[in-house]
Amino acid sequence: GSIVDKENDKIYWLISGTTIDAIAEYDFATGEILPVLIDNPELITNSGFSTDTDWNTSNATQWSISGGVLVGTAVSAYQNILQNLGQAVNIGRTYTLKYTVSDYLSGNLLTGLTSRTGHYEHNNTVSANGTYTEEVIVSSTSPFTNASYSYLEFFPSSTATLNVDNVSL
Repeated sequence: GSIVDKENDKIYWLISGTTIDAIAEYDFATGEILPVLIDNPELITNSGFSTDTDWNTSNATQWSISGGVLVGTAVSAYQNILQNLGQAVNIGRTYTLKYTVSDYLSGNLLTGLTSRTGHYEHNNTVSANGTYTEEVIVSSTSPFTNASYSYLEFFPSSTATLNVDNVSL
C-alpha cells in the first residue's frame, strides 16, 4: 500500500511480508526514493533464560537452563535447543542475532534460523567466550513464511561445554 502526503509533497510505500518490514519515501521535489527506517520488534522471549520456559530442550538433555543462563554440558554434536519465534520470518530480510557465550571449555556452537523441515540459515561457528553479533539473511523460500516453522536454533557441531545468555533477534 501507499500513503500520499500532499502537504510535504511525498508518497510513502509500505513494503511488507506478514508485517511492515520497510517503508520507502518518494520525494517529488528531488525525484529520490529513500528508505525510511523502522524499529523491528524483539522476536525472542525469555532472552535472559530467567526460567526454563520458551526454549525447547526436549531433544537435547545435555542443555539446561539454570541461574539465568543456558548451560551446555558436554552437549553432543547437533543436539539443538530452539525457540519458536511465533511469527513468520521474511524472505530476503536480514535479522540481527546477538548473544553472549561464557564459561567456554570446548566445542563449536552454531546458530541460526531453522524451519525444522530441512531449511536452515546458519551463519557463524563460535568457539570462544564473547558477545557475538551476526547478520542472518533469510534466503530460503518455504516454509519460513509459516510462523509454525520459524525457529532460532543453537547447536554444537562437535561436543561442546559452554553457556549462552542475553539472546536477541
